[in-house]
Amino acid sequence: MNINETNFFARDFDKSKILLIGSSHVGMLNAEKIEKRINQQYSDYEVFNLAKGSDTPTKRLEQLSQIISLKPNLIVYGIGYRDIGEIKYNDKNKFLELNNLFKISSSLKVDFLDNPKLTTLNVIRNTIEVKPSQNTSNTSTPFFPYNENHFNIMSQYEIEKEIKDDHGTIDIPTIDNNFKLKSLNTILNEFNNNNIKVILFVTPHNYQYLDTLSDINKNKFEKILNSIEEKNGIQINSLLTKYEDLEIWSSPNHITHNSQGMIYNEDISDMIIKKIKE
Repeated sequence: MNINETNFFARDFDKSKILLIGSSHVGMLNAEKIEKRINQQYSDYEVFNLAKGSDTPTKRLEQLSQIISLKPNLIVYGIGYRDIGEIKYNDKNKFLELNNLFKISSSLKVDFLDNPKLTTLNVIRNTIEVKPSQNTSNTSTPFFPYNENHFNIMSQYEIEKEIKDDHGTIDIPTIDNNFKLKSLNTILNEFNNNNIKVILFVTPHNYQYLDTLSDINKNKFEKILNSIEEKNGIQINSLLTKYEDLEIWSSPNHITHNSQGMIYNEDISDMIIKKIKE
C-alpha cells in the first residue's frame, strides 16, 4: 500500500461508513455530494470514495482485508467492461517502446498493456511536479487524485476522435476462464461472510464507446452479470446506457466530475438510500 492508503486505513471514524469502490469510472463520483444528499434523510453516515485508477477486482483483492477491517455498513461497487475484460491493442510495439523509454517500475501498480495511456500519465505525474490546482485529492476520495481533465466535457466529435486514436478493443474471457470475475466473486463472498451490505452497479459508458464493442463481447458481459447475480444472490443495478447520449462526458467512458455530472451522483445516492431503508 502507498502512504495515502496506509494513512486512510489507520484512521478513526466517528460515523457509519459507506465505501464506493471501483476504477476511475467510480472515481468520477463526488463522495461529498453523495454524503450530503444521504444526510438529508440519514445523518449518521460518512461516504468515502476508494476508487483507484485502472483498478480491477484482482487488484482490489490485495486491499480486501483492510476494507473489511473498517467494518463498513455498505459497499457500493461499480464495474464495467474493463473490470472483467482485457484491453487488446492493435499496435503493442508503440506502447512497448514507451515502456522502455520510461522504464516503468512495478511500484506504479499499473499493468502497462492493460491501460498504456493511464500508465504513461502516471509516469509523467511521478516524474514531473504537478501544481496542486491541476492534481488534487481530498479526505473523502483519498486514492484518486483529480486533475483538470476530469472536470472537462468533451463534444461527441471529440469523443469519436479519441476512440479512433485509442486503437484498443475489449475482449471478455468466458466465465470459466475469467480471473477478474473469480476475484470479484471472492470479494463479494467475503463481504457476505462479514455481513457487509453491497450494492453492485454497472458504470455508465458513452454510446460511441459501446458501439465499438462486438456483439459477442456484449453477450459475454450480460452472461457474466447474470452469473454474478445468481452466484451471489445480488441484484445488479445498471447505469450502462442511462447517460449514453448526454453532454456530460469527460472521456468516452467517464462522466465529468464537475456539477454537470450531478445526475450520476444523484442516482448512486438514490441506490444507497433505498438500500438503507431495506
